[in-house]
Amino acid sequence: MKYFSFLALLVSITLFVFGCSPNIAHRAPGNKFIVVFDEGGDIVLYDRQVNQFRKEKVKVEYRGFAASAATMYLSLEGVCVHPTASLHFHGSIPYPGETKAFGDQLMAKHYNPKLREWYYKNAVHLILITKGPTGQELHDDFGYDLCDV
Repeated sequence: MKYFSFLALLVSITLFVFGCSPNIAHRAPGNKFIVVFDEGGDIVLYDRQVNQFRKEKVKVEYRGFAASAATMYLSLEGVCVHPTASLHFHGSIPYPGETKAFGDQLMAKHYNPKLREWYYKNAVHLILITKGPTGQELHDDFGYDLCDV
């Protein structure tokens, strides 16, 4: 498991604040959604998108870097991870009027039981850094499917 550096997080936050988020995720033929680089964002909005993808039976492929709320696609049927994909987890950062527990639970419900247990034990307390497995580790340790290469 690797730690995501504070500097990389700072760069992502700066890009987000100035409206130039570098997310690279797109729809592909065959009702697929490919995640190449997605640093996450508003947990409630990602929850809605996951639910919409579930209704549309969208298949998500993690090919690169995904952090924070972008890991919530893991709950979708047919989701797969490339062995070299890198997923990064941390605890929620609540908006005014929300609690940290609400955000943490909203994210965790999108993980299988084994990953959810790992999240609460290893990542929920992290804020300015993230911790996360590679796609291969998600497969080996948590049972997620590897994508066909």
